[in-house]
Amino acid sequence: MFMSKELLYHVITKMYARLNALIESNHYDLQSSQVQSYSKRLDRVLLRYSRTVQKERARD
Repeated sequence: MFMSKELLYHVITKMYARLNALIESNHYDLQSSQVQSYSKRLDRVLLRYSRTVQKERARD
């Protein structure tokens, strides 16, 4: 599934806000399973964004 760079940027922004809320709700315990799990999801989206940007640059 193709996602535009702009859509991925929007998703990443929302995910960062959600991750910050999770960190706060877990009393800043970065080892919490919820925080770790969501952080891994965000990492996957960031990798996808990076690949999308690289592909755009290769086309130019």
